[in-house]
Amino acid sequence: MTYANESSSLIYNETELSNAGMRPPQISIGWASSEEGVSLYFVVFFPLLSIVLILSKFLHDRPVLSAFLPEVGMTVIVGIFAGLFVRATIGSNFAHSANNDDIHYSPVDAAEEGVANGLLAFSPTFFFSALLPPIIFNSGYHINRVLFFRYIKPIILYSCLGTVFSIFGAALVIWVAVANNLTGAFQPHLSEILVFCSLISSTDPVSTLAVFQKKRVDPQLFYLVFGESLLNDAVCLVLFNTLSKYVDRPDSGILYASIIFLVDFVVSFVGSMALGLFCGLGSALVLKTVDLRHTKLTELSLYVIVMYFPFFLAEVLHLSGIVAILFTGMAAKHYASCNLSEETDADADAFFRLIANLAEIVIFLEMGLSVFGLSVTEEYYALFILWSILACLVARACNVYPITFLHNKMVDFEIQSYEKEAEKNEDIYFGFNPNAMVISDLMQAKIEPKKAHMMWFSGLRGAVAYACAKKFPDYYNNRTPFVYVTMIMVMTTIFLLGSTTEAVLSCLNIDIGVDPDSYMQEVGTRTKVGFWARINRRYISPCVIRGYKKEDMAHSPNEQLLLPVPLETSATKEFTKNQQIEVTVSQHEMNVEQMGYTFRQQRRKKGSVYDYGANRDG
Repeated sequence: MTYANESSSLIYNETELSNAGMRPPQISIGWASSEEGVSLYFVVFFPLLSIVLILSKFLHDRPVLSAFLPEVGMTVIVGIFAGLFVRATIGSNFAHSANNDDIHYSPVDAAEEGVANGLLAFSPTFFFSALLPPIIFNSGYHINRVLFFRYIKPIILYSCLGTVFSIFGAALVIWVAVANNLTGAFQPHLSEILVFCSLISSTDPVSTLAVFQKKRVDPQLFYLVFGESLLNDAVCLVLFNTLSKYVDRPDSGILYASIIFLVDFVVSFVGSMALGLFCGLGSALVLKTVDLRHTKLTELSLYVIVMYFPFFLAEVLHLSGIVAILFTGMAAKHYASCNLSEETDADADAFFRLIANLAEIVIFLEMGLSVFGLSVTEEYYALFILWSILACLVARACNVYPITFLHNKMVDFEIQSYEKEAEKNEDIYFGFNPNAMVISDLMQAKIEPKKAHMMWFSGLRGAVAYACAKKFPDYYNNRTPFVYVTMIMVMTTIFLLGSTTEAVLSCLNIDIGVDPDSYMQEVGTRTKVGFWARINRRYISPCVIRGYKKEDMAHSPNEQLLLPVPLETSATKEFTKNQQIEVTVSQHEMNVEQMGYTFRQQRRKKGSVYDYGANRDG
C-alpha cells in the first residue's frame, strides 16, 4: 500500500518503510476521509446553496435592491455569515480542544472537525480543476463570434500588452511604498511584489457584466470588457506561474527571465488556442462519424465530455487550460452542435448553462466561507492593504488608457491610408469613394473616452486572483499576508465597484437599451468574408459537419441554386418589404449568421448579442 503526502508530494511504500523500521505516516485528508464526513459536509453545503438560489430570485424581483447589491455580493455575504456560524460552533470546539492532548473524540467528532476545516477553506486545486472549466467553456459556447472577432484587436491589446503595463504599474507603486517604509512592518521582496501584482491584475467583472446584460449597453463596450476578462485570466496565470519561478531566484537575470516569459506566453497561448480548436473540431468529427441522434442520452453524454477534457489535456501539456477550453467552446458550438439532434442541442445548451451557473455560485460562496478560515496574525497589514488598493486602481489605468490611445492611433492610421487611396482613385470612380463604408466602419471601431473610463471602472478582482494567492510561493514565509490582502482587495472591488456600476453608467452617459437586431444588421453590412472564412467554408466545415457539402458548401453545384430572401437581411435592406432578391445558399447562410442567427439546416435559432451563458435577464 502506498501513502500520498499532499504537502510534500511524496509517495511512501508500506513495505519499504517496514523494512527500514519506520511507521507509515498518518495522513488526514479532512472531511472526505469518512462517510460521516462526506455526508455532514453536503448536509451543510447544499442548504447554503439552496439559500443562495432562493435569495437570487428574491434579488431579481427587486430591481431597486439589486441596483446596489450585486448577486455576487449577496452570495459572498451568505458565505461570510455561514462561515461565522461554522467558526462559532463546530470550529470553536476544536480550537479549544486542540491545546489539550488528553482530549479524545470519536470519529464522528473528527468528521465534524474536517467538515469545519473544509467549509472554511478555499481549495485552488478544486477551483482550477472543477469549477473554472465549465464557466469558461460556457462563455465560449454562447459568445457571439461575429462581435468577439470584430473587436479581437483591442481585446488582445488589453489582455496581453495592457496586462503587462498593469503589472509593472502596480509593482512600481508598491515598490516605491516599500522602499520608503510606507507599508509598516510588512516589507515584501521585489520578486514577491511582481508575483503579487500579476495576480491582482486578473479581472473578474461578473457583477459588471450582469448589469451590462440587464441594461443592454453598447455591444462594443460589452465585448471589450467580456473578451478582455476571458483572455486576461489566461495571461495573468501564465505571468503568475512564470514569475513565481523566480521568487526563490531573485538574482536571476532580468533579460533571461523576460525571454523565458515571452517564449512561455507565445507557446502557451498559440498552442492552447490550437488545441482548443482541434478538440472542438475533433468532437464534431466524432459526432459526424458516429451517428447518435437516435440515442439521445448517449449523444448528450458523449458531447458534454468536451466541457472538461481539453482543459485537463492542456494542463498535462503545460499549456493554458483557460484558453484551450474557451476556443473549444467556440468551435464546439460552431461545428459540433450542427451534428446533434435538435433535442440534444437544446439539452446541451441548458446543461452547460446549469453547470456554469452552479460553479459560479459555488466559487463565490466558498470565497465568503473562507473569510473566517484565514490564518491572520496580530498584524493586519492595514498600510500595505491601502497601498495595494491604490496600486490596483493605478494598474487598471496603466492598462486601459495607454492601450485605448494606441488602438485609436492605429485606427486613425488605417483611416488615413484609405483616404489617400480614395483620393488616388477619385477620377476612376467619378468622385465616388468606394472606401467610404470601410472608413465609416473604422470610425465606429474607435473607443470613446467614456467607454475607456467605464472599462477602467470594470476592472474588478475576483476568484482567479484569490485562488492564485492561495498558491503564492512561500519562499519568504509571506503567503499568509498576501492571501489576506488579496481577500480584502477582492471584497472591496466586489462591493464598492460592483454595487455602483449602474450609477457610473448613468454618470458617463453610456448608451443603454441598444436594439441588438439593428446593431447586428449594421455590423452585418460591413462584415467581409476573409481568407480564413473561405477556407472554413470550402474545406473545414464540409469535413466535420454532417450534410454540409451537399447542402451548404460554397462553389458546389448548389451554389447555383437561388433562394428568395426576405428583406430583413443585410443584403436586401435597400429593397422594400414586398420585394425579394435571389441569392445563393451560402450567401443566404452568411446573411442569416450576421444577423445573430445560428444556421442549422432548415431551422433558424435566434441568439442574443448579450448572451454569454449567464442568462441573468430571465
